[in-house]
Amino acid sequence: MRRLITAAAVADASGILASPGGVLIDGHRVLGVGPISDFESLEGLEREDFGSSLLMPGLVNLHTHLDLSHIGPVPFNGDFVSWVDLVRDQRVEDESSLAASVDLGVSYAFAGGTVAVGDIAGLGRAVAAQQLLNSGLLGVSYMEVFGHGSYAQAAVDMLSTRINASAAAATVTNSNVSDSDSREPGGAGMKLGAQPHAPYSCGLSVYEAAAQLRVPMATHLSETRAEFDFVARAQGPFAELLHRLGKWDQSIEPQNCHPVESLSSVLSWAPCVVAHVNYLDQHACDLLARWPVTVAYCPRASAYFGHPDGQPENHPYRELVERGIRVGLGTDSLLCLDTPNRISILDEMRFLWRRDGIDPVRLLQMATVNGAVGLHLDPSLVLLNKGPVAGLIAIPGVKHIGHEALQDVLAGDEQPVWVLPPQNADIDGSLRLGS
Repeated sequence: MRRLITAAAVADASGILASPGGVLIDGHRVLGVGPISDFESLEGLEREDFGSSLLMPGLVNLHTHLDLSHIGPVPFNGDFVSWVDLVRDQRVEDESSLAASVDLGVSYAFAGGTVAVGDIAGLGRAVAAQQLLNSGLLGVSYMEVFGHGSYAQAAVDMLSTRINASAAAATVTNSNVSDSDSREPGGAGMKLGAQPHAPYSCGLSVYEAAAQLRVPMATHLSETRAEFDFVARAQGPFAELLHRLGKWDQSIEPQNCHPVESLSSVLSWAPCVVAHVNYLDQHACDLLARWPVTVAYCPRASAYFGHPDGQPENHPYRELVERGIRVGLGTDSLLCLDTPNRISILDEMRFLWRRDGIDPVRLLQMATVNGAVGLHLDPSLVLLNKGPVAGLIAIPGVKHIGHEALQDVLAGDEQPVWVLPPQNADIDGSLRLGS
């Protein structure tokens, strides 16, 4: 049965498409978008009206840690290393608890209107990928590893073994979306990826091995000032942490460069999602502009930690966008968020719109298309062109007709509701206004 969904406005990353308007769908395929009058002569339709809501594609969370969802939001005490210790202490390790935490995170992601994630499997465990495989979400489950100096080879071996052993089980292709190789851009479903944790916790050989696996790759990069101390001088809080954990050895040497430059031999050719990048100089920005990277900016997480240097509004994301560097939005973990019952990119959009006055259409591009490309998904899945769509949400609170409709939902606090959930997703009925 074809469905005509109508509302006060319809938008995607190209802007407001109609206001008031409608979306004609058949299953997970868009047949048409336009003013309601365009569909008046059609018969045999199932019709649903979402009233004073904005209809738009589901959102893409480029960087998140769903396996930490059981911890919930926690206050930041001002010291990043002690916060890392808290995560290490409260992280669950047995498979059933880990699966439950990922499932909880998935439910929060759906409550936020999410169709795709770049999720970090913090223990490099296949159980996280398996839970996501069964969730209906699209995206990448990045298997995270740690290893510096003499510990690097063990990290390389573990990553290679787990990627190769889990690739078949952790990859699914949605037959209604794409039949292409799920490891290639344009492939759909949940893919398996590799995440060397960060330059202060992984040696260059780990990054090189991850890139050679030819799966999606991600890393934390230039997140804190302490990362500079470690990369440039092999000292500071992260060096002290490695000593305390018994993971330091004398082969770790100062590289006398910016953390971005330290990964030049890999990031210059291997597509990678680089998360946070709170601190950049001009040379590092020039490098990123030449490389096949996608930056995952997590606005609320940067503000939570006080980056950069207590002035989060000075994050370089606007300069990166102006330089043509692809920037998507992430949430980081639930620990950093002020929304304990949802993990939503919509809240990141609202945060940036209210703080920085960013153009709403630019924010929608960052929240959908840019993230999809970074996750090797066909960006048309998060547009309302004719053809397959990953999901459709409605956000209540529209007060104006036209381009101001998007501003209305950014100014509000309403939770998105599902019009068309991702295929095979188990969405709670309370999140489906039209059910």
